[in-house]
Amino acid sequence: MQYQAERERPGRIQSLMEAVAQSVCRTYIRQLALTVVMLAVCASCSKQESVAIVEQSSPKSNLVLIVADTLRADRIDFRRNGKPLMPHLARFAGQSWDFRKCRVQATWTKPSMATLFTSLYPEVHRVLYGVDGDIDLRDLPKTDVLPELFETFAEFMKSNGYRTMGLQTNANITQHFGFGQGFDRYEYLKYPKHHGDAVTDRALEWLDELSPPYLLYVHYMDAHAPYNPPEEFVDPDAALPTLTEEDKAIIDNYGDGYRDRIMFEVGITKKRVFGNLSKAGEEYIRVKYDSSVRFVDAEIGRLIDRILERDPNTIIVVTSDHGEELWEHGSIGHAKTVYEELTRVPLIVRVPGTQPRTIDAPVELIDVLPTCASLLGLKPNPDWQGHNLNTDPGRLPVDRPTFSSATMSITGSNRDLDAVVIGNRKLVVDNIAQTRTIYDLDTNPTESIGVPASEYEGAGALDEALSGRVAADRDHPLYQAVPTTNELTPEQQENIRNIGYLR
Repeated sequence: MQYQAERERPGRIQSLMEAVAQSVCRTYIRQLALTVVMLAVCASCSKQESVAIVEQSSPKSNLVLIVADTLRADRIDFRRNGKPLMPHLARFAGQSWDFRKCRVQATWTKPSMATLFTSLYPEVHRVLYGVDGDIDLRDLPKTDVLPELFETFAEFMKSNGYRTMGLQTNANITQHFGFGQGFDRYEYLKYPKHHGDAVTDRALEWLDELSPPYLLYVHYMDAHAPYNPPEEFVDPDAALPTLTEEDKAIIDNYGDGYRDRIMFEVGITKKRVFGNLSKAGEEYIRVKYDSSVRFVDAEIGRLIDRILERDPNTIIVVTSDHGEELWEHGSIGHAKTVYEELTRVPLIVRVPGTQPRTIDAPVELIDVLPTCASLLGLKPNPDWQGHNLNTDPGRLPVDRPTFSSATMSITGSNRDLDAVVIGNRKLVVDNIAQTRTIYDLDTNPTESIGVPASEYEGAGALDEALSGRVAADRDHPLYQAVPTTNELTPEQQENIRNIGYLR
């Protein structure tokens, strides 16, 4: 049974309107500069005009979309003890279109994947939350679902004659939550029961059955907590740190310990049950995360190799739904901030018959669907908000505003953040605390020092960009003033509890 629930994100409009008001009284030169910036913002709010550099010819290419859950952008070229962490994807990136500045629009799976599947910003589709904050008061708590109103990636491909197959491992994006719409077959392999090798094996079985043209979506979960890679992927040269007894207690019950910390940090619970990991314990988790990433790399490499053996004309996209904090800002996990370690993800597109290229222009995850449509020669949906990246890299604007948000995965938390980046300047708006902070990513790439926006000379352009984004989303014909929700069955509650989203 689906029903509606009124739920607004507090303080956003008031915060943004006050920010805009502060920047009204500018000099003529400042107004002229803002006008130029707003032209760029308008371009990002509307459809980008581009000249396609790849035009699809008959027969149609197959399309494979690979999502590595929780994969940070910096891990593609990362080395641990002098050894590359992801040699397969690093090699693949060197043979493809490698977008080095891709930003997600939400820092946890459900809203981020909803954006990837619809090319709509989170404020439009409103698939924001995984669990209702009143879970203790309800036998069947509520969760946001992807409305049938939207044309999904799979529905778009199916309407253009493609067979559509989806194989994924994240409990937050199952058929029950609307993410299977348009797939001829959509299978959920429960993680952590099933790992990346089982995912690759199943995908290869499907490939043996598929006839072109097809869309194959494969979602790997192994870089997500609880970080349990096969032992052979734990670097033997990286001796695991010696753990305290308290560390062992937390790590042995990592799911409970993780939830305990996160729920406390975001204001859902008022006291801690577990303590904090020591510095050695934190490094232990980093090693396990990196080992999990190494395992994902091997499995994605195995899948890509087999795909290209079968049909070298296949277009392959590799990306992620969000990154992962590893104590850069005092904590672990995702969903609760908009720092770079969460918002920056890989975006690698293999386009047969083209030269590899490295693209440093800013792009967004929302651009994937329009870009794939263009590469396949398919007419785009006019409701899409993303840009078509199938153009000469020199035509992609270097000053395009890119946007991210964080609302946490559960209602009632103390997190409601919006961020916009233009060039190397980043504005973070906390809609609950009513703060606006500027980070200079040139001089302070770790975002360790922020400046109040009221004290920053160039804040007006960022304010205008963010308020323009919100206004454009509210004016979109598909804007959902009220989210669509459904109930979580006991089995679904257990599935999402196993990956850290329920206490």
